[in-house]
Amino acid sequence: MGIAFGLWSSQPLILLVLPTILLLLLYLTLKSPSYFLGFFFLTSGGIANFLERLIFGNVFDYLYLPPLPSFNVADLFVALGVLLLLINFIYGARKGSA
Repeated sequence: MGIAFGLWSSQPLILLVLPTILLLLLYLTLKSPSYFLGFFFLTSGGIANFLERLIFGNVFDYLYLPPLPSFNVADLFVALGVLLLLINFIYGARKGSA
């Protein structure tokens, strides 16, 4: 019932504001195509969870793979987006220092 993997389930304001911030970040990164895919996955997962929360009042986590907490496909998109962004940041930092 939170964002990804049940985070911030008791903070409804964060759950409504965060997708808006993510969309703004996506817009700002359109100028940098290397980050677009990461932000695309991150915002897609955020928007999917946001819409589910808006329509149903909460987010249903229906996948369970021990030892991970329960999650859904939108959570996977959020995690994949963060992973891609981290790879881009690390690779960009190494490329810039070489």
